[in-house]
Amino acid sequence: DLPTAVTYTVTTLVIACPHALGLAIPLVVARSTSLGASRGLLVKDRKALEGANRSDVIILDKTGTLTTGVFKVLDIQVLSDTHTSEDILAIMSGIESGSSHPIAQSIVTYAEAEGVKGVSFDSIDVVSGVGVDGHANGKHYQLISQKSFGKKLAVDVPAGATLSVLIEDDSAIGTVSLGDELKDSSKALIQALNENGIQPIMATGDNEQAAKAVAEELDIEYKFNQSPQDKYDLLDELMTDGKKVIMVGDG
Repeated sequence: DLPTAVTYTVTTLVIACPHALGLAIPLVVARSTSLGASRGLLVKDRKALEGANRSDVIILDKTGTLTTGVFKVLDIQVLSDTHTSEDILAIMSGIESGSSHPIAQSIVTYAEAEGVKGVSFDSIDVVSGVGVDGHANGKHYQLISQKSFGKKLAVDVPAGATLSVLIEDDSAIGTVSLGDELKDSSKALIQALNENGIQPIMATGDNEQAAKAVAEELDIEYKFNQSPQDKYDLLDELMTDGKKVIMVGDG
């Protein structure tokens, strides 16, 4: 009968082919993860690796993922009558010295190149999804994103640039515009995703202008002014709709 036939068949296979049944898949996965590691791809969850080929959507961070992450200071504007552009740069460099973010490092590097010494801060705190906060010379400073500032400023922002606002005791005293370039490999990545039926969506904390410039060049859907929580919500929304989602980036 069928149950007996299945029992004998499985028993024969287990005895005759233990490697194929019990060892082949774990060995292949182990070998794949080691090959990946040698190429900079670290796998902490093998189930995620096995499920990657069944994904419908891939959410991509912008800075350092689709772009090089090497920012350049494009423009600094002064919004205060009591500060010079050198004062603004010195404060920005000082408060960003406590952050490892690419934007922070670009400002510090720019100040060093301009021969401007950063202001010494008594305390510096990095606020996730917002910017940096600190105290120096009895005053409270913040260098935050345009979205976090929440008000429109009469400043010219270069095309595709990210704008950060410097605040001294609740008053905006300056802005800095920064930009980075698209990675050479990004267009090939988007093409490969489209060919494999995986929808790419860029989700970035940058403003609409900066996000749109990259999205139009890659011809992909995009979300801008996204905080870390916004990105989690986007993931939840897509998964609730039954999508299998990959998130790429440090966002």
